[in-house]
Amino acid sequence: MKDKESPVKSMFYRHKDKEGTNILWVQPKFMDATIREEFEQYLLWLIETRPDADKSSQITIALALDGVGLTEVDIEFIKFFINVFMYYSPDTMKRMIVHNMHWL
Repeated sequence: MKDKESPVKSMFYRHKDKEGTNILWVQPKFMDATIREEFEQYLLWLIETRPDADKSSQITIALALDGVGLTEVDIEFIKFFINVFMYYSPDTMKRMIVHNMHWL
């Protein structure tokens, strides 16, 4: 059984990259589709209250896919995630790093 009780475990800021950009870690293995709305609200809150919250500041997103297969991915959350960075705050994401995507 997976440990999926909190959005806080699935998305958090930790460290900065070489250029000093804050890194938002996203770990889908801790996401629970039954409480998707909480995860969506938490993502928006993280973007709005990001460290160095100057509206021109950008973030690097590290998508850690350790232990996640195609059957565990919440497609609706992924669509929301993409739409947030395309339409809601398009200048926020500097880059995305995908780590350990073993199914490709």
